[in-house]
Amino acid sequence: MDTPFKLSFQQAWESLTIFFVDEDLEAEIDQEVESLLQVARDFGLSEARSLTTEALAILLQERDGALEFVLREIGLSEEKFLRIISLLRRIGRIPEPLDREWTMSQVVRRLRADSGFAGTIADLCWMERGIPPCKRLSRVTTWTC
Repeated sequence: MDTPFKLSFQQAWESLTIFFVDEDLEAEIDQEVESLLQVARDFGLSEARSLTTEALAILLQERDGALEFVLREIGLSEEKFLRIISLLRRIGRIPEPLDREWTMSQVVRRLRADSGFAGTIADLCWMERGIPPCKRLSRVTTWTC
């Protein structure tokens, strides 16, 4: 093991890392975090009580940013979520032909307009909690891994 030694000014200067704080970026990040925390507070997601799928469907329909928040909470990326949506459309679980993959904004618009769709997405998000990816896919499609 090396013996600790005192750095010279030159050694310290050469190993120095300069940190730059961008106040605008910091404010933007703080605002986004506060927005997410407000969603959690508004719907009791930060409390120990459980959230029903019905309440989750309402949250997804009524609150801006709720879908993105829930996806982050369950650890599912938007890309994987959209692939699952396409798969559900392909196998007929979502009765909409698969002509092309939907974007997040299309999913959100559909959530707002269709409570049945919101319920389907709430069920999907509910079962995604804590399930490994391979098991997630098998539960959605009824295939086995």
